[in-house]
Amino acid sequence: TPDILAADRFLDGALAYAEGRLGSAREALNAVDPATLPVEARAQYHLTLGSLLIQAEPAQAIKHFGAVRLLAPGTLMEEAALQREAMLSLTDVDGFLQLVTSYLQRFGQSPFASAFISQFAFAVADLDPRPGFDAAILIGVLHHLPGDAAKRALLGQIAQRLRPGAPLVLAGNVRPYASEPLLLAAWAARWRMHGAAPEEVEAKMAKILQGAEPPASEDALAALLTGAGFGAPLRFFASLFWGAWLARRAEG
Repeated sequence: TPDILAADRFLDGALAYAEGRLGSAREALNAVDPATLPVEARAQYHLTLGSLLIQAEPAQAIKHFGAVRLLAPGTLMEEAALQREAMLSLTDVDGFLQLVTSYLQRFGQSPFASAFISQFAFAVADLDPRPGFDAAILIGVLHHLPGDAAKRALLGQIAQRLRPGAPLVLAGNVRPYASEPLLLAAWAARWRMHGAAPEEVEAKMAKILQGAEPPASEDALAALLTGAGFGAPLRFFASLFWGAWLARRAEG
């Protein structure tokens, strides 16, 4: 029957993918109509084929990743699809921001979140290095990079690609968490006010303390920005450790 044939092709493609025969995997999976597969196999089909199409057909890859998010919400497959789709949308500011916001809301506590953020930081270096962009947004990324050298390198990569005077909106945590115990206590209290159980608050706090290294101070953040080629930042939002700044690419 068509269902059996589709299942055989799907298995052939999955095996070829696992063995590194990517051309054969793409050919086999492209011949499959996902509607003929068992429901539980469709998300895996779209995730695998989308991953195979990232380089050659990124627009088609994005469609497959969107299908994964519809078919398998709340799963590791949705997390993987969100990560891949976000990386393909790196130069689409609105789309990228929406995808990253969705990822952080749904999977911000995932053990894979830090690796995803680091992957984004490295991906910036793959963009055209000429100053062709009119603006940039960097939200919730900088404080996940270890050490000032990594932070400065990412800011420098962004500055290199911005036109003189172009704005950067930067948001993230600043100051070492242990330096402000009162703010940490307020953070925990806010989670409790939203219904988090004591053990959940403890787990969230442990995750935060383990997974981030904010700039030492606002002055340190300003030094990172000016050293990377930006003007002095203007803070326009603050909440506990979180802040948001506007900085412009230095002229000349």
